Amino acid sequence: EKYLENADRLSTQKLDMVIELAGCEVECVVQTVSNQLLEVLKVQGSINIPVSCEYLLDNLNLSLCFTSNRLLFDQLFATLEGLPDEKIRWCFQLLSKSNKIVSLDDCAATASEVRSTTVVSRCNNIPNIYHDLDFNLSFEELLEWISVSEDVTSLMMAIEAVYTWYW
Repeated sequence: EKYLENADRLSTQKLDMVIELAGCEVECVVQTVSNQLLEVLKVQGSINIPVSCEYLLDNLNLSLCFTSNRLLFDQLFATLEGLPDEKIRWCFQLLSKSNKIVSLDDCAATASEVRSTTVVSRCNNIPNIYHDLDFNLSFEELLEWISVSEDVTSLMMAIEAVYTWYW
């Protein structure tokens, strides 16, 4: 945490060192970045995030935070909801990248674990408001639909809409 007090003044090499020092304990960096973002949003309102925060989030392995501290991971993305609409694509990319890494980690089970585990599909049990989404929309049309849709009430829902449309 003390290494990130003046993160905006640090070069990308020093930010890389912070990431390296954190190693698998990315929660301390995520917590600090999340707190800094919260402060910036409180003081200055919905603005662009500091370059150092964006760099750290782009380069941290957020899937480690997802698997070890889901509450903190969710808190981070709840904080990112306060960002301007121009950052929606970046937030989606962060979420998508961390989910892909988690999915790959989840798939790293040994053959015996796979044989002893029964996978039950939950697709039919979990309602998805995007089942009726028109996949023929362009990205711009999708963003327009998200901005006027009464079903989309948060940044996370908007990211889910883009994620559903993209895949």
